[in-house]
Amino acid sequence: MSLKKFIHGLFFGSLAGGLFGLFVAPASGKETREAIQTDWTDLKIAKENLQTSFQAVKKNAQKLKDTMPILNVLTSDLQKSFADYQFQMEPRLAQVTETLKKIQDEMIPAQKPRYVRYYLPKRK
Repeated sequence: MSLKKFIHGLFFGSLAGGLFGLFVAPASGKETREAIQTDWTDLKIAKENLQTSFQAVKKNAQKLKDTMPILNVLTSDLQKSFADYQFQMEPRLAQVTETLKKIQDEMIPAQKPRYVRYYLPKRK
């Protein structure tokens, strides 16, 4: 295929496509231009909003990155405090459990029902 044939095909294809577009267009040229301009303006606004949102996300990600070491130290301190609390509470919990068991053991004999003898009248 020669370059000359390619250029002719490109020209006539563009011409045919343009004519086809003019005949099948749902609106007049002025309306189409206005619609394109409106869509272009909306696209610019959406792009600006997207850039603003991206900058906000980037800023918040940096804040989170700066906060992570503090959160790691806080988490470590909380884990240590909980371990210390648990270590201190184990003997106390055992003592409370033992005391409760003693109280229950003392109360159980007091709760046993007493057998009361009922006297029934003699049958005649």
